[in-house]
Amino acid sequence: MKQPPPLIPFYLYESLTWLTGRHSERLRLWFSTLIGRQRTRTRVAESQYWLKFEAFRTASSICDPTAVWLWRSLSNACPKVIVEFGTGFSTFVIASFAEQRFLADQQKPAVISLEHNTFWFGKQQRLLAEANLCKTVHLIHSVIGKQAYFGNEVMCYRAAESAVSVAKVQGGADFVFVDGPPATVYGGVGRHGSILQAVSICKQGGTILIHDALRKEEYSAIRAFNYDGRVPFACYGIVPVRNGLAICKKAFDEE
Repeated sequence: MKQPPPLIPFYLYESLTWLTGRHSERLRLWFSTLIGRQRTRTRVAESQYWLKFEAFRTASSICDPTAVWLWRSLSNACPKVIVEFGTGFSTFVIASFAEQRFLADQQKPAVISLEHNTFWFGKQQRLLAEANLCKTVHLIHSVIGKQAYFGNEVMCYRAAESAVSVAKVQGGADFVFVDGPPATVYGGVGRHGSILQAVSICKQGGTILIHDALRKEEYSAIRAFNYDGRVPFACYGIVPVRNGLAICKKAFDEE
């Protein structure tokens, strides 16, 4: 079985960005395709856990290599509270992880998935019911609104803080997967705000994964926060799958 692509250190992408200037997004995505060389549905050992939910995939769903990195990151973090911005097939991967944890040690992490789009919220609600996962995933319909984090006023999920508070785990979430809202080029408000919100609601040392990290909007936000001394955020690298998956932590660089 093929292995998913390796984690490429962030400084290598930064070097590529510096060298290519205004063409940096195109070159980053080309580099990701060249290094990753992964088919959308490459099968690896972890795929067995979400195969039963294949019928719920769409053209915009995360690919298997991304799902594997998500699963392995969850396994490394062993989180008690998992928050997802933007529900989708990734929700089924996360729910599968939670169910597997419960079977292994009777410890099921709380899974919170936030979605602002009414249509997708309703559809996902029906799919989770069909998959018998309503008790595993707390799906929340959240409006997008302005909130302030680390000196920045941004657009993000208004219900996130209260949802984490209800989970009653001191310090916040252990793991946040950022895959929403849509980018501004697709009519959304972008993920600048949700990335900052992820840092805010995450525990110190917690894991933050950012989907589509090599696109201009997401990469610019990651780059800005990585060098902003006010924001406890560190990007360790980006996996070259599709538009990239950034592996980050809530931590200052020296930590």
